[in-house]
Amino acid sequence: MNKVIFCLIAPFLMITFFSCTEERDCSEGPDISEIDQQQLNQDVDAIDDYLQENDIDYSIDPSGLRYSIVEPGTGNTPTYCSSVLVDYEGRILGEDQTFDSGTDAQFRMSGGIITGWKFGLKLMNKGADYRLFIPSVLAYGEEGVVRSDSSVVIPPNANLEFRIRLNQY
Repeated sequence: MNKVIFCLIAPFLMITFFSCTEERDCSEGPDISEIDQQQLNQDVDAIDDYLQENDIDYSIDPSGLRYSIVEPGTGNTPTYCSSVLVDYEGRILGEDQTFDSGTDAQFRMSGGIITGWKFGLKLMNKGADYRLFIPSVLAYGEEGVVRSDSSVVIPPNANLEFRIRLNQY
């Protein structure tokens, strides 16, 4: 009797299990349809002014990200599901002080990094070295980053500059 019940229930369990598993489409990038367009426009204007004032050659990604290629790299680019190994240094745009840095830091493109990084890393080849100029809405937005002791690391609506070298993916 137990075998009969198992044979009847097993197919339903398998159907339930496999219908609940969803494979992520690595070709899809971050959804930015809900971002504040007015803030994005303000961010982009401020970044463009900074880049022009400092005579920095740059390219424009449709997301609003600006980037400057220091070294192009070779080969393919990572997908949004790749795991990347990078050297990086981050600053608030126009400031000298580094708020974060890492060497051979590993991140998954599908999570754990700001949206501006996802768009920027997707442009880079292995060995590439870029400067990313990231609008606040593609970074930490209106919340910024505050430590547990209430000290502000990144103020609200701060545009950021990251120097990133893509070592591996």
